[in-house]
Amino acid sequence: MVINTEKLSRIFWGVAAGLVMATASASGFYSDRAMETIDFIENVFEDRYAPRDWKAKHIGWDLKIAADSARAKIQQAGPDADLALVQDALRDLIGSVQDYHVGIYFYATERSTLPLEIRSAEGRFFIAHIDRKKLPEASFPFKVGDEVTQFNGRKPDVERAEVLKYIRLNIPETDATFAEMLLTKRVARLGLPVARGPIEIEVTREVDGQTKKYVHQLIWDYQEEVINTMSAPASLRPALPNKTGHWLNRSMQLGAWNALDDLWAAEEEDENPLELGGKKSFLPKLGKVIWENDKEKLFHSYIFKTDFGLLGYVRIPSYMAEDEHSAEFLEIVKKMEEQTDALVIDQVNNPGGSVFYLYSLVAMLTDRPMATPLHRITITQEEVQEAAKDLKTLEKITNEEEAIKELGETVGGYPVSYQLAQFFKENARFILDQWKSGARLTSPYYLGIDKIMPHPKGHYTKPILILINESDFSGGDFFPAIMQDNQRATLMGVRTAGAGGYVGNVEFPNLLGIAGFSITGSLAERVDKNPIENLGVKPDVDYKLTVDDMKKGYEPYKIKILEQLKTLLGK
Repeated sequence: MVINTEKLSRIFWGVAAGLVMATASASGFYSDRAMETIDFIENVFEDRYAPRDWKAKHIGWDLKIAADSARAKIQQAGPDADLALVQDALRDLIGSVQDYHVGIYFYATERSTLPLEIRSAEGRFFIAHIDRKKLPEASFPFKVGDEVTQFNGRKPDVERAEVLKYIRLNIPETDATFAEMLLTKRVARLGLPVARGPIEIEVTREVDGQTKKYVHQLIWDYQEEVINTMSAPASLRPALPNKTGHWLNRSMQLGAWNALDDLWAAEEEDENPLELGGKKSFLPKLGKVIWENDKEKLFHSYIFKTDFGLLGYVRIPSYMAEDEHSAEFLEIVKKMEEQTDALVIDQVNNPGGSVFYLYSLVAMLTDRPMATPLHRITITQEEVQEAAKDLKTLEKITNEEEAIKELGETVGGYPVSYQLAQFFKENARFILDQWKSGARLTSPYYLGIDKIMPHPKGHYTKPILILINESDFSGGDFFPAIMQDNQRATLMGVRTAGAGGYVGNVEFPNLLGIAGFSITGSLAERVDKNPIENLGVKPDVDYKLTVDDMKKGYEPYKIKILEQLKTLLGK
């Protein structure tokens, strides 16, 4: 879903730009534009926000109250409202829904980073990663696992609470971890204040059996703002990612991903084990490795030996991938099926991706059909037009060969067949029927397919343990939900974030520095009829990282994983 008035804005921008630039600083400019934008956002949420009724029930959210609160903030400032105040009011409005799919993003280049990561466990904070290319041990004589007792002149939990003021999201555990990610990564694009200059951190470590404190000064790696507050309208900028391929292959990813996806770009993709969507996670090797996927391959995977059997491990960093990822995953699955007794799937810190790529991986992990969540979808003329166009094409398909010719060999990695084309045709008819009936939020219906069929070229049939945590978003919610609802895998870890639908992006011409905002277009329900939204997916086996994990390289976590694998195998 992209609202893009590019043609209209191109016609008028050239004529109006000079006039607007000349009057931008005039009294009331930002407040007037803010009021118009609030009206626009309210209308979009009225028409397109699928979880609206659920939010009213679950958190008492009311669209009109939220919009009026934003208006009141602007009105209180009067004609002197500046851009910062306006953006803050809009961020409050968008954030009021407590939805990880929903976010507003601004045109901004200002950012600051520190070359380390800090995470908490049991109320204490620790160095969790150091970029040694920027902080060699000679200049930063600390190590992963050292405790951070002061950050920026105050306790780390106080600094985290300050960051949390600008996040306004949802589940406390997820919010806390998200804020910790941003402790050392401040991004104006998200509306965060950007730090600069020197900063002191106090580190506590054990030396010869004694606890000693050290103070060390760092300096923020600062990138200044280069975008004038009167930059061009959003529609003249590159569009935010939306959906890939067929219109039913919807995007299921963290809404803030558009503003975060390059934050770790300075490091090699497998060097920071804490990044969202990282090729490798923080989990240490689980045993003696007897086979490991080549480093240049797309997936980090290996087979390891234990005293109770040969076991497999594969990391699924995200569900944002191409056909080549599905093909490689299939080869890994075939090898695991032949050589292992059980499989560990590590999908912690997973920002989500596209629904049919997710389906394609599930298809390789089952030997029986797997039911998919049902979705209540907001529909407008856009969806109706897409469905009508799709139906016209699909009705011409009479066999498998024609289906592949029209749709390609795969949709997001999921194999195309004549039957898949029939499911797509029924989806199109459903949308058209719902529209004719007057529905603007559909009754629950499957997204693309009702059941994921086993992959025709290979699949895994043995026990599976899936590792999840609070930083699994959207597709990172749906994958474990499908596996759990179909009793195909055991989940271990912490409840996922609870981003329970697909996401679309909205763009519009404006002079408030808004690059766009994201919105949830569907509300999914599991087999028990409960939504994923706000509730997340709870593990079958709870495990929250401990102080010992932080200090000992996650060795206790590893031990618990091996214990659970032994249980799964009845050993």
